[in-house]
Amino acid sequence: MVEKTVAFATLGCKLNYAETSAIARRFEERGYREARAGEIADVVYVHTCAVTGVAAKQSRQTIRRMAREHAGAFVVAAGCYAALDAEALAEIDEVDLVLGTAEKFRPFDYARDFRKRPEPIVAVGGELTFAPAASRSSDARTRGFLKIQDGCDYRCAYCAIPRARGASRSAPLPRLLDDFRRLIDEGYREIVLTGVNVGDYRDGENDLASLARALSEIEGDFRVRLGSVEPDLLSDELIETVVERPNVCAHFHLPLQSGCDRTLAKMRRRYRVADYGERLERIVERAPRAGIGADVIVGTPEETDDDFAETLDFVETAPLSYLHVFSYSVRENTPMAERPLVSPDVVKRRSALLREAGERKKATFIQTRVGGRLRVLFEGALENGVRRGFSEEYVRVAAPDAANLANRFADVRVVGVGEGEAFAEVE
Repeated sequence: MVEKTVAFATLGCKLNYAETSAIARRFEERGYREARAGEIADVVYVHTCAVTGVAAKQSRQTIRRMAREHAGAFVVAAGCYAALDAEALAEIDEVDLVLGTAEKFRPFDYARDFRKRPEPIVAVGGELTFAPAASRSSDARTRGFLKIQDGCDYRCAYCAIPRARGASRSAPLPRLLDDFRRLIDEGYREIVLTGVNVGDYRDGENDLASLARALSEIEGDFRVRLGSVEPDLLSDELIETVVERPNVCAHFHLPLQSGCDRTLAKMRRRYRVADYGERLERIVERAPRAGIGADVIVGTPEETDDDFAETLDFVETAPLSYLHVFSYSVRENTPMAERPLVSPDVVKRRSALLREAGERKKATFIQTRVGGRLRVLFEGALENGVRRGFSEEYVRVAAPDAANLANRFADVRVVGVGEGEAFAEVE
């Protein structure tokens, strides 16, 4: 029997990566194995992203690159981009099958023999349910991602993801407990809870705090890390869960998007700057050592210099430990799509200012740890005798004396600050 092979490429968020892992297991169940480096696969599966115009462009480029590298392969283009613009993907000559959000987990339902076709099959728009998924890290089983929620009921004016992934829906808690135990049994030491709107997790009376507490009570040497949580969904109970449970990471990522109320209103966000600031104050009060990250979008339509100045001022003074900066990208069929755009040069300048502020915040946060101790989960790669890992606060740590600590927890003493990371000695 001839062995069949498949090659995967995934773009976008950690949720996509978790789902690709689930899809890969379905191929394995059908007798496929993943193609090795340099090997030409029989099937190419590209899990696309369309959160920005750049992501959509990269998805198209990846499809063409994979088709060249695996000449003659049956090419599947799936995911959010397919759900939003299946026609654009179907027009790519190399594509044989286009699968939307509901269909991407069932490629064998549409092309059982995976033979090249003169015209692509397009399957999008099916009924959306919750499809379980958990990703496996390539880094010596250090980190896994457990999908707990999908879709979003928010209708932010700049975002097309609710159209791509549908309404918010969550996994049953018993199923997540089983999946979590399986990851721990496989050797993973950190499990990140992921989804489109993680803070909206609901299973009956169970919310994200309930889930985190239940997972923390499972036996094993592990820690739980929360994914990005919307500020209006960050409850006091969730903060207290992080405070009370030592194996739930003291790390919060709260999308800010703008530090200007006028811009937040245009974005249709569900909070204002004062609300966001109050959540930060609560974290600092109850978990003063916690790492706190934020996303900011620069150059939303009609953003003025004064609007941006308010955002920059807020970021400079807020107790944030790092920043992710994104340029606004027009998404068709969203309320912001038709509004006047900010000049690309202005967006570039503003982005640079915010990134510089973010780097200062990170350096300051790490500096406050010098002389203190962190608990670090070290990763698999060893580079020039130095092993790296992350603390629960999401500080990247480099240690020269951690050669035997791959995928293990260790206490370290921070002795210095490098470029975006802490230097430490293992105790």
